[in-house]
Amino acid sequence: MLKRKEKKLPEFNTTALPDIIFMLLFFFMVVTVMKKDDDKAKVNIPKVSYAQQLKKHDNYLFISATINEAGQVQYFNGKNIYNSFEKFRTSLNNQSQKENSIGVLKAKIKIDRSITMKTVNRIKRALQDKEIYNVEYIITKDKPAETS
Repeated sequence: MLKRKEKKLPEFNTTALPDIIFMLLFFFMVVTVMKKDDDKAKVNIPKVSYAQQLKKHDNYLFISATINEAGQVQYFNGKNIYNSFEKFRTSLNNQSQKENSIGVLKAKIKIDRSITMKTVNRIKRALQDKEIYNVEYIITKDKPAETS
């Protein structure tokens, strides 16, 4: 039998490869424009396009949440201030039972800027447990920036 010759693959010449890589690196360094602004987290606060005034005869439940000097969340429900969420929830139970008998109860929530969304969601979940689904947010008009 005849032996076949094994075909050798031609060698790939890589001597110019470092030069090509260096030229590409140099090209991209020259062409690239560096960003000058260092705005890592720019937050755009939503603007209100529609707002209505409260009517005194409407059946609203006013809720507010702020952070006190100790860094704890304080809940305001009507005329009372609560330092724990459980006390706030029980007061919400009592108030919603009284006012729900009058008619459809709506909730107005005013939240401080420092309150986390976790706290807002806890308040909304407590309102859902009491079958209060009409929730509105109270806004305050920002003061115009002072020019100096």
